[in-house]
Amino acid sequence: MKYSEFIGKPRFETGVQGICYDFNDGVRIWVPKGDFHIKFTDIETSTVYTEEDIKASDNSGCVIYCDRSYYTHWLVEIQKDGCFLCRFECNLKGKNVVMSFLTQQNNGEGELGNVICEIAVIERFRRKHQCNIFAIVHPKYLEIFRRAYPDIIFISAKFTEWKNAYQRLPQNVYAFYNIETNIFVAITIQGDCLPRYFVPVDFRTEGCLRYVEGKPGLLGCYLDKPDNRFLQSYNDEKKFENHMYAFMVEAVTLKKNGIIQMAG
Repeated sequence: MKYSEFIGKPRFETGVQGICYDFNDGVRIWVPKGDFHIKFTDIETSTVYTEEDIKASDNSGCVIYCDRSYYTHWLVEIQKDGCFLCRFECNLKGKNVVMSFLTQQNNGEGELGNVICEIAVIERFRRKHQCNIFAIVHPKYLEIFRRAYPDIIFISAKFTEWKNAYQRLPQNVYAFYNIETNIFVAITIQGDCLPRYFVPVDFRTEGCLRYVEGKPGLLGCYLDKPDNRFLQSYNDEKKFENHMYAFMVEAVTLKKNGIIQMAG
């Protein structure tokens, strides 16, 4: 079950007509009954992702979702009956943010190398946004990561224990991101149609390192003074490209688009 479905209605209030929001599994906005116009803008790229007219006909209001699940610096603007109502942006500073590594892969354990490199990227994310990170990881990796990353709050849980893990999270979770610990699931599930709401880059053309950084929204973000953990994690991330299947998929895609030539 998605975390957003588990907690129900968004909990962060705008202070206007009871409208509230959060960024759990993407942007979620609760609006009361009425006619609204909502615009989602990606601040970092200065582009309007989408804008829609919404008619909330139920007396209990409705929840509006934006399908992009990875981190985006959103600006959301809301109008009602043609008049400006309110705006808010995604600001993680000082907020509780959850990164979930729950997976069915390898009996719920995932792959250690994959998780190691993803955790390193999450630490960069924490430093960049100055937020409180809660990471849900398999019990097998708990003590290792606790010692290496003391500023991240780790919660241990197996895939089948997702409900217990969700219950142990704080009540005021501002954003929840489901980190894909196995890059190749994207190939298996999505095939040639890798939707942009799943991840901002396609590893088949951008490379696996940018895929790993892209999932939590860290493209082009590097620490001024990286320590050995981050240098090592870079090597761990690059190991993806040593995976023969991933290499072939990437190479075939580049050839198909005329970017490279392959013999034979």
